[in-house]
Amino acid sequence: GKYEADELQMQMNLVKPGYTIFDVGANFGWYAIHLAKKFPKAKLFSFEPIPSSFKFLNENIKLNKVKNIQTVNSGLSDKKGIFDFYFDPDLSVNASLANVSGNEKSIKKIKCRLMKLDNFSREKKQMVDFIKCDVEGAELLVFKGGKKTIEKYKPVVFSEMLRKLTAKFDY
Repeated sequence: GKYEADELQMQMNLVKPGYTIFDVGANFGWYAIHLAKKFPKAKLFSFEPIPSSFKFLNENIKLNKVKNIQTVNSGLSDKKGIFDFYFDPDLSVNASLANVSGNEKSIKKIKCRLMKLDNFSREKKQMVDFIKCDVEGAELLVFKGGKKTIEKYKPVVFSEMLRKLTAKFDY
């Protein structure tokens, strides 16, 4: 109950009933499930490209009996296609387009699908009120791929930005 408590509380304070929420880098659904439970009229889209994390995300949603989360087995970026991701199979964190962990021994490379937030929003005719974005340094790429959507809907954006991670992406 104490995992990233401040970040969770801040999101709970920023989201309003009925919001459409994009959880980008959903991992196992920590934020999405808490938001879905507090705001049952909200509509959530959880984006997670890593197959094992995506599986845990769906299991966690089922275990928590929330019905207002749609999962998408894809990441968001400024490009669409299949790309190499780096992850530690023993952890559910630090999965990224770059090896942000610095650990060469346990890191595995896997192919994952990426799409643009703009394309998803347009194709699904989906507006957005709130974006939580935590993609281990590639946040700027997500925002570049969602520029039109962000300009159009002006969602609240809650994003992780750590210099040690963004440096891997040259910004």
